Amino acid sequence: MEQLENYITKTVEHMADSQRELVRIVEAEKYVVCHMAGLIAHTPDESPFEGGTGAVIEHSSLITKSISAYLNSLADLEDALATHLELAMKQLNEPSHDE
Repeated sequence: MEQLENYITKTVEHMADSQRELVRIVEAEKYVVCHMAGLIAHTPDESPFEGGTGAVIEHSSLITKSISAYLNSLADLEDALATHLELAMKQLNEPSHDE
């Protein structure tokens, strides 16, 4: 039983470390998104591209979709970590059948 508790403890510690790393990544992404918003705010109203406004809108749309997909994947990772942590905590709190 002690080995199982040690295994669960190490797993929970590892998941806590993963959560801290995820928070660090999300914080970094927040600054990236803020910086990108600042860059967009400073973009001139006139199109510097030969393709005109349509090309700018198309490129902006692709960038927005890429950022959204990346942030969604981070949210999915966070959900998966939370689910695993929840299962580990439930297993740790279950009464032992050996006692």
